[in-house]
Amino acid sequence: MGELGRGAYGCVYKGIHRQTGKEYAIKKTHIDNRNDGIPSTTIREIAILMELEHPNIVMLEDTVMKDNDIYFI
Repeated sequence: MGELGRGAYGCVYKGIHRQTGKEYAIKKTHIDNRNDGIPSTTIREIAILMELEHPNIVMLEDTVMKDNDIYFI
């Protein structure tokens, strides 16, 4: 995976599905204190991305939580 960009809420990487060869953008967001739960801004972003369908917006395929990181695929 190569880093495509970095912002206030995380880093975006380029990923390739090993079996299909399809390219994906993967956004990695770190949760500082997991005891407080998932931040409301992250939940809001997931909800909005799940509803949006536009040719200029990358579709949200899946979300994965591992350790203290959330990945938007």
